[in-house]
Amino acid sequence: MKQAQAASVFREWDAKGRYVFTRATLARLFPEDGPKSFTESLTRLTKSGLLVRAASGVFVNPHAHSRDSRTIERIAQALRPGHYSYLCLESALSEYGEISQIPTDDE
Repeated sequence: MKQAQAASVFREWDAKGRYVFTRATLARLFPEDGPKSFTESLTRLTKSGLLVRAASGVFVNPHAHSRDSRTIERIAQALRPGHYSYLCLESALSEYGEISQIPTDDE
């Protein structure tokens, strides 16, 4: 896949509100690439900044206008499709401005 073609596809999906993609979804969006070519294309797209690797097999379009505060939840859904995921109470309360603490992973 060429970068211009990929950017066009990402803009089209951004207009539909989609900016988190699994490797399998990207393979369906660009079916003309063979497995080796597809892997090399993903590497090129991440190096150029058109995609950001969020987790193993999950990519985010960092230029999407449809990005919202639920990016982490969308990544979790992509990692575990068909499974439940949840926010802890502290995160939800912080998001709604009910508590002033911001949860962190600092130990």
